[in-house]
Amino acid sequence: MDGINRTLYIPLYGRAKVSKMGIILNDKSAEEIWEKNPVPLGKQSKSRWLTYFMAMRARQFDDWAKMQLADHPDAIVLHIGCGLDSRVKRVNGHNHPWYDIDFPDVIAERRRFFAGSGEYRMLPGDVSSLEWLSGIDYCGTAVIIMEGVSMYLAPDTLKGLFAALTQHFSGVHLLMDVYTQFGAQMSKLKNPIKEAGVTQTYGGGMFRRYFLMHVSSNISASIL
Repeated sequence: MDGINRTLYIPLYGRAKVSKMGIILNDKSAEEIWEKNPVPLGKQSKSRWLTYFMAMRARQFDDWAKMQLADHPDAIVLHIGCGLDSRVKRVNGHNHPWYDIDFPDVIAERRRFFAGSGEYRMLPGDVSSLEWLSGIDYCGTAVIIMEGVSMYLAPDTLKGLFAALTQHFSGVHLLMDVYTQFGAQMSKLKNPIKEAGVTQTYGGGMFRRYFLMHVSSNISASIL
């Protein structure tokens, strides 16, 4: 894997590192995957402070997901851009229909370490193409997690995604993180994702403008 797909190893390393330290996250799956499949990372990608940030971000998403699943026990979960994240285990998501979604080669890598069973499924697809939505026949309430994804989506792509989610589900609760405009600009100069070959990111005012304009009344959304 290369480019955007290869960036999944940065948060994996962070989760494994802090879990082994016994702080922030308990993620034995991340520890085991990294031990069995260590990937060379650059100095920036293994920065101590980036490691802590990745773990704290994941913890915020975990806590939000637990809250949403408690409030919406009949909801389906879409974890878009799942990488090698074991969030479904950390939040006990196996009690809900749960789809981990990512590029086909990422899902192929994921299947080396995770197995679909019962309500849990892994769905290959490019989020920007929206074809993957046809693989989900449920149309009720959806809890959607997009951690570390939106900064790779151009505003028009994000707009199309929101519209598709609005049309497919009767209600959506969505959490995603975004770069500030300054952060997106600085990422071209110094960012660990550059070590994976990623040079284009989006963020700032354009994100918030599209986000607020195109989230409809049936989407409850939050930005980190």
